[in-house]
Amino acid sequence: MALVNTPRGRLSTRRLPATEAPARLDGMSRVEMIRVFAFASVVLTVYVVTGLMALRYVRVRFLRKGPAPSRRWMWTFRVFLALAVAGLACMAYARFVEPYWLEVTRVRLESAKLWVAGIAAGDEHLVPRALRGVPEGAFVLFLYHAPALVLDLAERKVDLVCCGHTHGGQVALPFYGALVTLSSTGKRFEAGLYRVKETWLYVNRGVGMEGGPVPRVRFCARPEVTVFELCPAP
Repeated sequence: MALVNTPRGRLSTRRLPATEAPARLDGMSRVEMIRVFAFASVVLTVYVVTGLMALRYVRVRFLRKGPAPSRRWMWTFRVFLALAVAGLACMAYARFVEPYWLEVTRVRLESAKLWVAGIAAGDEHLVPRALRGVPEGAFVLFLYHAPALVLDLAERKVDLVCCGHTHGGQVALPFYGALVTLSSTGKRFEAGLYRVKETWLYVNRGVGMEGGPVPRVRFCARPEVTVFELCPAP
């Protein structure tokens, strides 16, 4: 399916015949699996250690069994307890606050003509046909699901590519960003505005959340609506 401009400037859709089976979108890479495993291991370690230390504290403090813990042990227990409480607060925020805290991003474009094209996920082989007939001097906006296609579209004089797919990682870490993007380009295009040669790419975080077995939470990846403002060129 391609989205194109008609001669009168109105938007319409044109179904393009598929000549081959559509490719499947990228899954989780080995590097992303390692990141998720490392993150989950750290979280699990914090809660296991906190639980064991809490059991010992209760046994000594209330049941009067065993020697009294040292000052160093008590400080270690307080640190792990604080980390565990902070983790619970972050999980509550990610489940009940951030998914409903919408962010609106505005992008201003200047052009006399606008040409809109796009293809469905998996129909990368239809890119040449979707861009057929672009008038000279038109600002070309291309719509696609995942960001990796920009590497091809940058060679085809596309001005702006709009996509999503990554959810900004959906769960990201401060100062690091997304743990997982499920994209062949990894963290290179995880969210926001990028420049690839002469082509702009905007990766929107979307407003929904991944389904299936993935926790329906967002952390440091607020839901987003992007407003593109098209203005006449000066």
